[in-house]
Amino acid sequence: LAQEWDRAVAGDAAFANWKNDQQAFNALVRRGVGHASGAPGSLLRVHDGQLRLGLLPAHLFPSGHVFFIQRQNRALGVPPLAVHLTFQNCDQAGKRHRMREAGLWVVDPPVRYNPPGGLLSYSPDLPLELTRLFNASALPARNMRPTDRVVAAHFALINHQLVQLRTALALALALNRTLVLPRLLCGLETVTNFAHSGVRCRGARGCAMTLPYWCPADHVLRMHYAAGTPPSGQPPKLPFRLLEHSALRHPASPAADPRRVLRVELSGAPARRCASCGDGEYFAAEAGRTAPWAAAAHSLVLPAAPLREEGLNAMLGERARTAGLIHFESLRPGAFSFALRSGRRADDFAETLKSLGGGWCCVATTDRSPGHFWYDLLWDTPHV
Repeated sequence: LAQEWDRAVAGDAAFANWKNDQQAFNALVRRGVGHASGAPGSLLRVHDGQLRLGLLPAHLFPSGHVFFIQRQNRALGVPPLAVHLTFQNCDQAGKRHRMREAGLWVVDPPVRYNPPGGLLSYSPDLPLELTRLFNASALPARNMRPTDRVVAAHFALINHQLVQLRTALALALALNRTLVLPRLLCGLETVTNFAHSGVRCRGARGCAMTLPYWCPADHVLRMHYAAGTPPSGQPPKLPFRLLEHSALRHPASPAADPRRVLRVELSGAPARRCASCGDGEYFAAEAGRTAPWAAAAHSLVLPAAPLREEGLNAMLGERARTAGLIHFESLRPGAFSFALRSGRRADDFAETLKSLGGGWCCVATTDRSPGHFWYDLLWDTPHV
């Protein structure tokens, strides 16, 4: 089977008209399919009778959707034996980031979690008026349409988070730090290349989808672009240094030492939490953990006002220069903003942001083609 599969995908025709290696594999396996004689009823004869095919329990061998999206292993309290990296975006970069988010990628060296220059993280602002508008059981029994209010509500929720991410990226760039991405919250699921009713598996047996949901970074961002490996081959003008949110729990992270953490609060504008969204953890054993920055030995308060790069270091003080982790308790839009010093670097920053947003798919269109919408980190700023 492996040899035939290799031959089947050797030519360009195997990838024409949205075909891929998975479809070639499926065609080979399904050839000559039938029940396996003399075997339990759950086994099939496949690949012209040369192989037997059976089902593995989904809670022990979950698909990417069951584990990363539905979080069924967390709900059942059962750790998986293996996770299949399906139902994901952004190629290898997206797969690696998901595994790192879940703490399942254990081959990185310790220096990755304690990089030169230090880390910067923040608590996302998720106000109730943006998170309460989603309910998987109340979605329409049809595909989403561009005019549906829940679609607009989803983009309002995402755009609110993108403004904060843009601010955090600018702060990390100005301070020469690696940004730790927060958990991202999505109101509707994104599904590759076909319209849907808001979630992929609505009504399917065993589906445990709830809304809003803590979505993997590749549901919002182009992680292969962020990793410097875009499909176009054209690297971003400014390579961002990013880590997954779970990196702060690694024992090599500066967050493990409260003396190396500086917590920055925003006067009168704390980040609002989504009380009904759960904690976003993948395993029950991780529930209830104290935030890594909660025991920070050092803290300061910034005024809720616009800040420019020229005054950043003076505002943060000497402690920020030596801290291994600077954690902003809030970057609430409307209360705080940050602008890079004008010039070539600021222009390159804006250009890099234009390609960082991923896509949401899909609404039904009049010509029956999938209707994609793209996330734009400059959505509130006039640009071309």
